[in-house]
Amino acid sequence: DAIEYADTGANDFYQKYANSWNTYGILCEEKGVCQSYAYAFNVLAYEAELESVMATGSMQGGGHAWNSVKINDTWYMLDATNNGKSTGIPYWICNTGTDFIYSIGFVLDDGFVDGSNFLSYMKNDNKEDWYTDQGLYAETPEECADIWYKNKNQKELFIKYHGIDDEEFYDKFFEKAVKLGASESDFSNVRSGMVSGYFLIIKD
Repeated sequence: DAIEYADTGANDFYQKYANSWNTYGILCEEKGVCQSYAYAFNVLAYEAELESVMATGSMQGGGHAWNSVKINDTWYMLDATNNGKSTGIPYWICNTGTDFIYSIGFVLDDGFVDGSNFLSYMKNDNKEDWYTDQGLYAETPEECADIWYKNKNQKELFIKYHGIDDEEFYDKFFEKAVKLGASESDFSNVRSGMVSGYFLIIKD
């Protein structure tokens, strides 16, 4: 409601939906925009003695706020707003490097930290990423095939793929899958596609 009202161009949306933009909205009223999620995450991170700052910029063309979180002396991106069901992708941005978020349409601005320290909050490795931790991160079509083959009995599988969706991807994927021992029955009732940098495989 807050976003729709703001999109009308009304000047009083901060007053009309004040708590949707602050910590209280998400934590106490269970309603809020991305900024409320980011502020709330910072509060919880502070209580857990975890370093976190709010990141601002845009996501696929629209204004957005999320967090940068320090893990083992390195800063990673975490988007509490979209880590639930709203994107359809679990743990969409969870301890992720900036190279990946930029590749799927995120843009950082310098409004969330002191400009002199801005680059220290941006790291390009994905070693702490949730998908890396779960063995579901791939950089090539062949790696996607390896991961799929190990998990081919799952009904739904998300593989975080840092590459390009094109015809060559599927040719290489299926070629490697067959080499691994995949049969025609393994491919029966299977749908696949790319969603925001993720390779999704579903068995109907």
